[in-house]
Amino acid sequence: VACANAKRLPPPGWTKPAEDVKKVFSPTTRELQPNLGSKHHIGNPIHIYPLYENGFRAYRNQSLRDNHAESAALYAEFAQIAARNPYAWSHGGKVESEEMIARVEEGRNRMICFPYPMLMNAFNNVNLAAACIVTSAGFARELGAAEDNWVYPLGGAGTRDSYDFWERPSFWWSPAISRSLDAGLDVSGVKKEDVDFYDLYS
Repeated sequence: VACANAKRLPPPGWTKPAEDVKKVFSPTTRELQPNLGSKHHIGNPIHIYPLYENGFRAYRNQSLRDNHAESAALYAEFAQIAARNPYAWSHGGKVESEEMIARVEEGRNRMICFPYPMLMNAFNNVNLAAACIVTSAGFARELGAAEDNWVYPLGGAGTRDSYDFWERPSFWWSPAISRSLDAGLDVSGVKKEDVDFYDLYS
């Protein structure tokens, strides 16, 4: 986004893309496709994730108050971790407290889409990137990559839920994620108890 705003696309040092890039995706400027969702002005992640949050809350028989408190505690923990991470966008800034994150008020923490106020929302214009180089052990050595940074993929799987959120069988459970996890473990020859860390993203 920063490079787009500076009119430096592609970014310096990047491979030239096959097609010229004039702009980058922005959820705030994207037009919704003409469908059932757009008819009701629902279609961006900022609208849909609250449906899942409320669906999961209802499935757990959790009150609105308890759900809000649980989310505030979780986001406060994220804020503490980010404060110690030099690569976090908020590193070195004010660490928002659990109480501040929970307090809905005009301005700094206004309600965005129930049940999420501003401080419980992702900031879509924050640059975030990662890379994984897939190569042979021999070439990794030739590149000088330290062996303690090597990761050996055992297997993988992938499915997807319907893009049309209203066609999904449930808002509290994802058949696609469940099947992908089961199949990924199966093709990798491991059980869930064998995995030390899970990195889950929607």
